[in-house]
Amino acid sequence: MATPQTEPTVMEQAIALIQRGETIQAEELVQSALRTAEQQFGPHSPQYANAQNDVASVLMYLRAPDRAAEALRKACAVYAPDDYEASKDRLTYIMNLGFALRHAGDLDEAEKVLRDGVGGRRLFYGRKHAGYGFGLEPLADLLLQKGKLDEALQLAEETVDIFWGAGHARIATALALRAEILRALGRDTPPFDGLDGLPDDIIAETGQAVLNRVDLHNPARPIRQVLDDLLVLVNRRLGEAHPLALAVLQSIANLERHLGDGQARVAAIRRVLELLDAVGDRERALGAAQGLGLALSESGQPEEAEQAYRDALVRAEALGNAAMRSQALRNYGLFLAEQKRRPEAEKWLREAVEVAMPCGDAEMLSRARIALGIFLQHGGDLETAKGILTEALQGINPGHPDAITARSHLDAVLSGSSCGCGDQGKAVADACREYILARVPPGVLSDLKVGIENNDLQVQVFLDHEPAPEELEQLQRVLHHGVEAFRRNLRQQV
Repeated sequence: MATPQTEPTVMEQAIALIQRGETIQAEELVQSALRTAEQQFGPHSPQYANAQNDVASVLMYLRAPDRAAEALRKACAVYAPDDYEASKDRLTYIMNLGFALRHAGDLDEAEKVLRDGVGGRRLFYGRKHAGYGFGLEPLADLLLQKGKLDEALQLAEETVDIFWGAGHARIATALALRAEILRALGRDTPPFDGLDGLPDDIIAETGQAVLNRVDLHNPARPIRQVLDDLLVLVNRRLGEAHPLALAVLQSIANLERHLGDGQARVAAIRRVLELLDAVGDRERALGAAQGLGLALSESGQPEEAEQAYRDALVRAEALGNAAMRSQALRNYGLFLAEQKRRPEAEKWLREAVEVAMPCGDAEMLSRARIALGIFLQHGGDLETAKGILTEALQGINPGHPDAITARSHLDAVLSGSSCGCGDQGKAVADACREYILARVPPGVLSDLKVGIENNDLQVQVFLDHEPAPEELEQLQRVLHHGVEAFRRNLRQQV
């Protein structure tokens, strides 16, 4: 007998839209559900509070914590003390508000909200209940960020004890947090000792929780030390060839690129390559070989780097995948260009374009063209570069980092410059303007100006007429999504 299909929830639908890149539609969906909840149940109802939480969840997905906090304050303002489920949900909204405030940079207010939430959970659940542990953990995490390490460790230890005693799977994230705090304190205590009683699936979840704590935008030595501790645990419990062991090694390599230990980075990638070859994962091994070439090049070992890039070419040829072969050719060509071996570099970069043409991968073809176009621009062939870069931009998402780079170089070509690499900030602003104009309600704007001021995007809107409320709401949503999306590009480029 077939299992009846259930309709996806509003949040499930919104997440699916976000995953497809339809972020504006995702927010419109939850905002519409919020209006429905307010009309049907009123602004003081549990349904309204839940809808505000859904709005906040989508906004956090979209990296808009300020707006998420605003929605969550409205959710938390709904009191229904006689409704058990509503009271429990409100504790979740308080925790989410603390999370949003933290990501918005208001750490002191976040701490206050999370402490209030812990107090509410203690009264609601009691000190030994997992529900209390759920409130302790984010507070301990925030205290780690604020440098209040002793109290953070105390709360993390209490959280681990609660989840361990309750047999709760959430112990994985608590163990990961405690490990980082121990390393931040400089303690010699092995953070993953005494876990023999945990099943392998919880060990795997603990490992994933550690990986989730790695922030390449804010690289830190304590979490790097935890990765070494984790690798020992994973190798012992799950085996050296386990996918999690590979993921840990890859995370070590990525983190060391930012922390600056080139030798450790290269060693980690070599080990990844060995393991991938051992299990016969040829596609991922190709990626690791190219990563090894980049790591060796950035570590000042050009001869070894060239050997790695040539190994990648052999691997790509054996795979028979045109897109991957084009990528390997492009990366080798870029390496040769950096080594000032221009005739050789041009040969490989042109071949990368030729190989990508029939493969049906528009983005890979565009990236190959971008690499060739910039190479030719730097060599002074501006007319050819202009044609190649113009064509390349037609086949790639305007928000892609390579597209931003191509646009800045094309601007430089159009101004007659063969070097200087263009104005990256202006390229981001131009791409943002195109994004917004393609999505605003038709006929609302007479003009739109997007520029850069103090390393941030500044938008000037010129209305064609007084917009209707629905048009204004849509315009504001599009402006916000566009600015937030390209602000991330700007931080990477400028």
